[in-house]
Amino acid sequence: MYSIDRIVSILRKTYMLSRSFIVPIYINPLIIFCQHRIFRDLCLGKYEDNPIFDKECYIFSCDNWASEDTKYHFGEKDLILKGLHDFNIRHPKAKVFFLHPQEEYSKNWPGIPYFIFNRNALVKPENFSIVETDKKFDFVYNACFYKYKNHDLMPDDRYNIATITYMKKEDKSSYMVGKEDYDYSHKLLDKYRSKRNIFLPNYIGGKYNFLENSQINNIQNQSRMGLILSEVEGMCIVSMEYLLSGLPVVNVKNIGGRDRFLDSYNSITVNPDKESIDKAIKTILDSKYDRQRIRDKVIFEINKEFENLEKQMIKYEEFRSIDYNLLKENFKEVMKYYYEGMQSFIKK
Repeated sequence: MYSIDRIVSILRKTYMLSRSFIVPIYINPLIIFCQHRIFRDLCLGKYEDNPIFDKECYIFSCDNWASEDTKYHFGEKDLILKGLHDFNIRHPKAKVFFLHPQEEYSKNWPGIPYFIFNRNALVKPENFSIVETDKKFDFVYNACFYKYKNHDLMPDDRYNIATITYMKKEDKSSYMVGKEDYDYSHKLLDKYRSKRNIFLPNYIGGKYNFLENSQINNIQNQSRMGLILSEVEGMCIVSMEYLLSGLPVVNVKNIGGRDRFLDSYNSITVNPDKESIDKAIKTILDSKYDRQRIRDKVIFEINKEFENLEKQMIKYEEFRSIDYNLLKENFKEVMKYYYEGMQSFIKK
């Protein structure tokens, strides 16, 4: 039987797009985690068949976005469904389950077996921690420079801000939504570079540099809170990084599932307008938060999310003999490949 790393190597040879999200998470039975885009790309002819899927295996697939057709997701649902149909014909021994962050999203994919699992739970608590250090920033804002992130809502003149972002000079990356966002990101960069109150920690020497988890964790610990402005999101790992560093979060109302780990103590959720956001920032600055309580609660909820997944899986006979502690640890390794993909994305 192949090892986890060996299967990753095989998958990467024949599936070049979104490679960091096609990762085996269990060996016997073989369970592979991916995003729905594998089926979209199959429909578009961008995917080469892989012999691994000819064996008995299980595919746990999640949406890259909220399970809705949005400006950044428009028209993909039909491609995904057609690609999934073709995949099932080509690989009859592979069984596909969709992972939905909330029960309501299952309605968008009728007839497809699914589990409820919020993949924000994959962020490893070991990678982010509470460090006692001086506060340099009123808040940290970690977000790609794309329009859907709602950067225009950031109150950038009244606070000391650490802005962590990722962008690429060439408009060739799958991380880029399109030319509109490519142009927008560079205009936003020029704007932020001119602001004395905005610190861009991974913009050094005229180019972007990938930040390791430890570097991000250090910046977050120098901040009083985290900020999230997007109204539509898929996997919002930034929200988990904030919480695991013990930071309260200013969050706008959204779809996509990130609110699963946000509560009335660790966050303030407001309407997407500058006045409401500014009021929430001031409220947190004037309040005292138990950072350890924030971190401990999110770890509790991460474990609970995996426990709920186990309860759903054991209803299927083929999953009853699984070592769920091992599944949990393997599943979290997905994030290792995510960060590797991001690092490769920045350095190229």
